[in-house]
Order: sequence, then C-alpha cells, then structure tokens
Amino acid sequence: MERLETKKTNVLAQMAAGNLAEDDFTPLYASIRSELEDVRVRLISAESSELDLETALEYLQYQFWNTNILWEQSDLAGKIRLQGSIFPKGIVWSSEGFGTPVTHSIFSLLTAQEQPDSLLVGPEGFEPPTKGL
Repeated sequence: MERLETKKTNVLAQMAAGNLAEDDFTPLYASIRSELEDVRVRLISAESSELDLETALEYLQYQFWNTNILWEQSDLAGKIRLQGSIFPKGIVWSSEGFGTPVTHSIFSLLTAQEQPDSLLVGPEGFEPPTKGL
C-alpha cells in the first residue's frame, strides 16, 4: 500500500507541475486507485480470516509426501527452490558418485515414520509374475 500511495502522490505531483497531460493522468490515476482498493480489500480479508491449523498441517503433510508431484509441475526456478529446500548444502559429486551431504530435517522426520513390511511393495512389484513370452 505504501508503494501505491507513493506512486499516487508522484502522479498527482506530476499533474500539478504540468508534466503530465490530462489524457495520460486520468487512466493512470484510475489504475492506481483501483490497485489501492484491491490491496485494501485483500488486506481486510487477510486480517479477518482465521487460519485453519488442521487444514494447513494436512496440506503441508501432503506436500512433503508428494514432493515428486511438486517437482514435476514446477518450472526451472521452482525446481531450483525445491531442490535447495530439500538439500540445503546442494548435491555433490565425488569419485563414488552423487550424494547429498545434508537433507532438510523435516524429511528425516518423515523417514523416521516406519511402515510395517506388510505395507511395502516387494522387489517384484504389484504385477503378478509372468512366464516367459
């Protein structure tokens, strides 16, 4: 809002100084006023809405368990941010191959939630084995 108020003041000053034609001033000033009103409405909405903590936590848990979907749907900048949040020290290469010296602690918590072997898929996968074709 401060940025828009400053912009509005500058436009008014330019108009008063005669540096801005009325044909240019009118749409510019109307646009700034419209943006200001939009920001005011969004600010009031944000201040009046309450955070549903349970829904927020469910969303975060979904995001953590489905980072592969987030990765696939992200552009290059999003992938760089996601990679940096998961691997804060980056991915390194040595003679032994690629590795991640540090993984974000939240993912360590997720791996600590052990699943019983009965819920895991065996190396053969879901499909029934087939005889040679």
